[in-house]
Amino acid sequence: MLNKAIDSFKKEAETLFELGKHPQIPDLLAFFEQENRLYLVQECINGHDLFKELSQKNYFSEAEINQFLFSLLPVLHFVHQRKIIHRDIKPENIICRQDGVLILVDFGVSKQLTSSITTRIGTTTGTLGYAPPEQLRGRVYPASDLYALGITAIRLLTGCVPTQQNNAVVDEIYDSLEMEWTWQAYLEQQGREISPNLAQILVKLTHEKVKLRYQTAEDILQELNGIKKNVQGIVGTRQPLPLNPLPPPPLLLEPRSMMVAENRHFQGHALKDFAFEVVTVKMGHSRLEYTINKRESAYFTLDLWQKATLDMIAIPPGRYLRGSSDDELGSRHNERPEHWVEIPPFYRAHLRSLTGLKLS
Repeated sequence: MLNKAIDSFKKEAETLFELGKHPQIPDLLAFFEQENRLYLVQECINGHDLFKELSQKNYFSEAEINQFLFSLLPVLHFVHQRKIIHRDIKPENIICRQDGVLILVDFGVSKQLTSSITTRIGTTTGTLGYAPPEQLRGRVYPASDLYALGITAIRLLTGCVPTQQNNAVVDEIYDSLEMEWTWQAYLEQQGREISPNLAQILVKLTHEKVKLRYQTAEDILQELNGIKKNVQGIVGTRQPLPLNPLPPPPLLLEPRSMMVAENRHFQGHALKDFAFEVVTVKMGHSRLEYTINKRESAYFTLDLWQKATLDMIAIPPGRYLRGSSDDELGSRHNERPEHWVEIPPFYRAHLRSLTGLKLS
């Protein structure tokens, strides 16, 4: 039984490692078994979840909802391309990092689909008030995640989240007798309105019947891109991420770090040189533009438990631009103004291999 659990655990870890290649999904740093206990070590995201942000601001504006969709849809496109269904999208599982980037977390209940089967029947997972009807019956599709994303957007837009009273779920924007969402009527009662285009997208995202919803994140992005020019302030100054994202621009390293000692050792570890390329990406007038520069640095290797190997890469000191501009959508006063910061030298760990899993 333990061996079966360990095998299942390793498969889940491999999935998490693959997903961690996306810049808006936490990296898997390590996984191991010790004293009959299984452990996962993931990247710590410094920020706050959207549920906490909603409780502070009461509701999100239409512009913020559009930016929310632009930010999360490429993540779901990436996940679904790898035959993974998240199954628990909600404000608590979306973290706004300190730099304003939204991070999708908690893939603990995610399911992997086989190449020949497009649904998976199993135990009920997800959260009431966000999960679609078919998921509560044990069946999931990529459109199930899109439904939950739509409901999350609606709850952020209205500020209404389900609550529990007398062992019953109370929801201000869902009519359980008619079995329909009433968020549009709720907005009217509050004297608020949104563009017909966004309303139409949210209605289709959250249709009760799976076949009548959007089937892919790409379909929604194409529709959003088609209307953004006609809606003032829809995305502010930020640009949507490409569907197949490039890795975040690495730090610009100067040749020969000051951390590389004359005797080619650091705290008893032999230092090795390596060459690499730095890719700098920026948004041009109509496409992504990038430049490539050759650099070199040094590293030493640490052997940990079992077959775990860490490469400790020397990162030199540097000067980097941080913070947000005054007109950046979703930015906060404590992030302004944009400013330069001096970063001292340090070593960054890169997990090379672990329990037989080769990491690239």
